[in-house]
Order: sequence, then C-alpha cells, then structure tokens
Amino acid sequence: MKAMNILVDRKARTLEREVSLRASQWGSPLPGTAFRAWWIRFLEMADVKPGARVLDIACGTAGMALHLLRLVEPGGRIVCLSFTEAQMERLRAEARLFGLAIESKIEWRMATAPRLPFEDAQFDVISCAAGVRHLNVPHFAREAHRVLATQGRLILTERLLQGTSYDPLLLKMRWAFYRYLRRDPGEADATLYTADHLAELLRAAGFAQVFIRGLERPRFRWWPILSLVRAWKAS
Repeated sequence: MKAMNILVDRKARTLEREVSLRASQWGSPLPGTAFRAWWIRFLEMADVKPGARVLDIACGTAGMALHLLRLVEPGGRIVCLSFTEAQMERLRAEARLFGLAIESKIEWRMATAPRLPFEDAQFDVISCAAGVRHLNVPHFAREAHRVLATQGRLILTERLLQGTSYDPLLLKMRWAFYRYLRRDPGEADATLYTADHLAELLRAAGFAQVFIRGLERPRFRWWPILSLVRAWKAS
C-alpha cells in the first residue's frame, strides 16, 4: 500500500501544472510554491482522513481525485463525478496513466440529471477545484448539502470578484476574451461571484458555517482573487 501511495504521489505531480493552470484561469499559472501552499490550505479545510467518503466534482481534470485517493485509504471512498461521457473518458484516461489498479480504486459516475446521482448523507467531503463558475450554484449547493453527511464539508476553489465598481467592466472584457479570442463559449458564459454573494448562496442552501480565504494578493484592485471556500453542514 505504501508503494502504491508513493506511485500516486510522484505521478500526480505531472498533473499539478494542469490543475494550477485551471485554478488560475485568465491569469498566469500558479508557481510550484503557490500550488503547494494552495494544497496545504485545501487539506486543512477538507480534513480528509483514512476512511473518508469523498466526492470530487471534476470540471476539468482527475488530478484532485488522484491526490485525495492516497489520503482516504484504507477504507475510504473516492467518487469522481463528470457531466458528459466525453469528459468521463478523458478523466479515466488520466487516471489510467497511473495504472489500472489506480483507476479501479476510483468510482466513476456521471450526472445525467439536475439531481446528483446519490442518496442522502453519502459523503464526508465534496470538493470542486476551479469549477464553481460553471455550476448553477444555488441548485448545486442544495444538492451538495443533501448528499453530505452531518458535519460534512464542501470545499471549493475559485477566483472571486472583489466587489468593486470595476466588476461590470471586468466581466465584459472577460466575456469578449473567451468568446472572440479563445473561442470558448463555455468559459465566456461562466458566472463569477463575489465572496459575499457566494457565501449568501451557500447559507441559503442550508450550510451553517461558511469560511472563505484568499490565497494570493490581488494584482490590481479589480482582479479576481483565487480563494478557498469551506462550508459546513451542521448537525
């Protein structure tokens, strides 16, 4: 088991660059030291221990699930949720690079309806790295609250607006950039939130405690800040 964990740890480093690029969308990638700081803060907030049941909302890469796999063993459960068959195949192909034994340790599920395909209180932790802007947050937050066990944690990573008068201009520029230069309609139509707005939506979904921490100094007064979000489901 120790040898397998070392294997996952070493090979997962090859995905760190991609994870950091996605986490810092529309900006420069996180350097190695910043990524390690982000990962340490994530672990502190998620408090993932052996035996934990973890659902990873994989919006772009299987890297998070692979990192978490070695933390939940023995006795834990990792479920990687995708939204299309093409996305699922891409994620499984990533995991397959680490060997079939690693791929088989992760449960691969696809959401084909607005309701998450799980019974109530199935998970201790739900994670979503750099994908919040692509979700219908009010609905997703309610579903996350439903499938989390009591004292479960929802851990999110996303760039959050600073809530300044520059936000409307920034959003217009971002939309044009992705629509016409990058030709990425999915990213162009993404929704960015302020910390206050996101916290309000999470509380409205039933989460009793929401903590948001910025992970970097803003480059400008108007630049979205890469942040970690933790929401607790009370007893």
